[in-house]
Amino acid sequence: MLIGLLGIPAPTTGMTRSMIAFSNGHWIAGILWNPLTAPFLLTLFWTIAELMRNYFRGERMVLSKRCAWSWFGTLLIAWIAKFVTGPDWW
Repeated sequence: MLIGLLGIPAPTTGMTRSMIAFSNGHWIAGILWNPLTAPFLLTLFWTIAELMRNYFRGERMVLSKRCAWSWFGTLLIAWIAKFVTGPDWW
């Protein structure tokens, strides 16, 4: 979406291609498509676990500040990494 509108990648651009490359054993291509695929997946699983825990405890469905800041940091670093890898990998 951002590429079409502004010509810049979203932080998650290339994650599907990255996961496909990793699953086919193409480690370098996987990293180049999106260097933060593994941290994104870890943060996603952490988020799901936290929300499920809150749900089963009957608590509000909100993320902890630590988890929310983790998303912010991961997205920011991923966006910077997309610019470092260059438009060939967007």
